[in-house]
Amino acid sequence: MPRSGAARYRQDVLAVTLLCLGVAGLAQSSVAAEGAGGKGAGQPAVEHARVITEIELQQELKQHRGRPVVLHFWATWCGPCMRELPVLARLAEEAQRRGIDFIAVSLDSPSAHSAERVSTVLAQRVRDPHWSSILKIADVDAFMTSIDPGWQGAIPVFFAFDRDTRLRRSHLGDITRPEFEDLIAGLVPAAASGR
Repeated sequence: MPRSGAARYRQDVLAVTLLCLGVAGLAQSSVAAEGAGGKGAGQPAVEHARVITEIELQQELKQHRGRPVVLHFWATWCGPCMRELPVLARLAEEAQRRGIDFIAVSLDSPSAHSAERVSTVLAQRVRDPHWSSILKIADVDAFMTSIDPGWQGAIPVFFAFDRDTRLRRSHLGDITRPEFEDLIAGLVPAAASGR
């Protein structure tokens, strides 16, 4: 596909993604409005997920230099993403014990409403409202190319970076434990990985 076709495809993917995000946001707003006044009586308030920029994400990745990192992109409007959150939280915890850092980043809209929704989902599914931040992207094409030139923007997606922050592997779609093991294989010496 010529570059102009690839750029057009990315724009189409982004347009569909934003449309889905808008529909999901409206649906979520309706459900919340029908609930007990938005927040359930007697339920503790959940702190909102942090919105970060592309530059802040790149800085965070650089802070992990010297340690392998799995970077995961997901969203609350993505069915497979939502289904795998509890499993991912366990895999991320296990990876951390093996010397591999895990960074989850939501591609939900970088709005206050989305930050509240993401935090609520995380509190329910992974028991940590700060497990993921929300990314604010200025230039979608440039951002995707900076992560992986072959990435077209589909999620869920996982990127495995080595100790020098070089991309080693990626996995598109929901992930099983064996697929996660394949993704991180070779990122740490076998003795350190506990395998």
